[in-house]
Amino acid sequence: KTAALSFDIAELGTYKYELRLSATPPPSTPQLRFEAPLGGQQVETFTFRAFTIAPTDFKLSVGRPEFFEVPPSVNVEASPHWDGLDVRVQIKFEPEALGNLSDTLVIDGGAAGEYRCTLLGVCKRPQPQGPFVIAKNGSREITFRNVFGDAREFSFTVDNAAFAVSTATQNIPPRAEAKCVVSFKPEGEHKESEISAKLFVRCLSADFASFPPWVYYLRGNLAE
Repeated sequence: KTAALSFDIAELGTYKYELRLSATPPPSTPQLRFEAPLGGQQVETFTFRAFTIAPTDFKLSVGRPEFFEVPPSVNVEASPHWDGLDVRVQIKFEPEALGNLSDTLVIDGGAAGEYRCTLLGVCKRPQPQGPFVIAKNGSREITFRNVFGDAREFSFTVDNAAFAVSTATQNIPPRAEAKCVVSFKPEGEHKESEISAKLFVRCLSADFASFPPWVYYLRGNLAE
């Protein structure tokens, strides 16, 4: 684009200049790094500076929405000054596969410009949770979430006979939660004040046969 610039000086007259303006892409693409266990999630914020002369609707997109979640758009007001306006966008990383993942966030404002950010995600093994305390002869619900984008069947087992699960398997819809009821009914006399165990949740899909299970620590309280 071109623009005119002039300096008016009473003693010297008017000095006129023609400005030739060009906008170039940023010298480097910013990066955001995420790290979460399978079944977990992490939210980070990307900030870009918009130079809008009128309210503008920026469209947001990613190449792998099954891993990175962004709002479809963000509305930005007109910038009140020359320095632009900082705009913040939240990105949620919720992986469904182990290993390293990469993607690109694209923020398209049409005439107001396009912004890009490289997204780098690391998915680790499921992290153990608990302990979940269960009273003697009582039970407790434990929530498990299917992190995959399709329905999967999962098995629920415990490693101590004093504990039992309400159902051995469950078919859970994609990205949905299910309840597993664990009961604690010890038999005989026990010198200790509590009994520990683990609840294991395994995906029964053939491609997950060697995958480590989700682990929930259980603690049975023997006090009456």
